[in-house]
Amino acid sequence: MKRVLDPDEVNALLKTFTRAPTSIRNRALIVVLWRAGLRISEALALLPADLDRKRERIQVREGKGGKARVVAMGSLSWDALDEWMRVRRKLGIGSTKPVFATLDGGTIKGAYVRAMLKRKARRAGIDPELVHPHAFRHAFAVDLHRRNVPLDHIRRLLGHASLAGTTHYLERIDPEEALDSARSLDGDGDTSEVALLRREVAALAARLEVVA
Repeated sequence: MKRVLDPDEVNALLKTFTRAPTSIRNRALIVVLWRAGLRISEALALLPADLDRKRERIQVREGKGGKARVVAMGSLSWDALDEWMRVRRKLGIGSTKPVFATLDGGTIKGAYVRAMLKRKARRAGIDPELVHPHAFRHAFAVDLHRRNVPLDHIRRLLGHASLAGTTHYLERIDPEEALDSARSLDGDGDTSEVALLRREVAALAARLEVVA
């Protein structure tokens, strides 16, 4: 069984990005995959009109099986996306183009994202086999489960047709960790970016029933 991508490993990945436009875009994409639990196809299909910054919600129009759903992200996660959207506007990319477009407004392919993640994994010193678009979706599900979010709410956010698919995701939790149910997600005094993003899961959990 492959283990879920550790939050500290996600933090290491995020630190490999620079201030270049492509890095800002790719970093924002990883944050959206990780903190909104989107499939890569769903993230790459997003349009600016699908983003509700005020209510911190994302409309997924092209989910698996043609099913639409609404997901939410916390403000710190939105900050990463906001930064890319500012760069995007400066580049003159139109509102009819995908949120995660090339610098000239073209379409990004999933193969590009997968190859980029492998490069970043090696640079961060992480096993490349652990780092792929779907790995962030698994990490999202596990984070919510650790926060005692009801399984059906997790299912809805992930867009699963049944609880069986959601349960399969959660099987990646380390058995030893499952026994340590009292362990907190956030380390005492940890102010790293990954810790702040992980705290957002708690805030998201508090309002999942409304979103779902």
